[in-house]
Amino acid sequence: MTAHLKRFQGLVDRVVPIDFTLPEDGFVPPDLGASRLRQAILELLPTAYRQTLLQMEELHKSLGEMYDRRSMPMILGHAALAATAGAVPVPWVDLPVVVGIQSHMIRKLAQIYNQPLDKKVLSQVGGAVGGRIALTMALRELLKFIPWVGMAANAAASFAWVYASGRAWNWYFQQVRKGHVPTAEELATIYQEQLRHGAQLWRDSRGGEGT
Repeated sequence: MTAHLKRFQGLVDRVVPIDFTLPEDGFVPPDLGASRLRQAILELLPTAYRQTLLQMEELHKSLGEMYDRRSMPMILGHAALAATAGAVPVPWVDLPVVVGIQSHMIRKLAQIYNQPLDKKVLSQVGGAVGGRIALTMALRELLKFIPWVGMAANAAASFAWVYASGRAWNWYFQQVRKGHVPTAEELATIYQEQLRHGAQLWRDSRGGEGT
């Protein structure tokens, strides 16, 4: 026992000597240390729960980082494709293409997180993420009648829109995996934050240029 105590010193919270024997072995009591073991478990259980919760939080963080490493390149790639489509000089031709790129990205994100995409989820998240964005994009298409200016403006808007929706869906799937279903208000807030971030990313990629 002394050797065991030295070996595990500093690695355990408490040591309880136990010796379980069969009743027919003739040792009294046959479960030496059982009551002390139960008492130690009851006293240390809250601390153990706390440590487990801390480890779960760290695990969730690690999983989130792993999913981000998989999803971010895909989101940026689709946003870049949308920007290319948005730069097409003919008004309104690019809108179905940009919407298709966004839809493809959302399906890919759902596959990464192994989450179902039914009508309810699409309606809930789609309504909160860029509710009137289609109308805004359609009106922005009128700028294409101004050479070069309209192309640049629509490329920037398409990039920011697809990037923001991708980041919002990515956040939604992460929250669902944690057991929390985000509200429409939470989704709208995340989307608006990522829309600004997407616009800044576009300006940075263009060396400070942008609209």
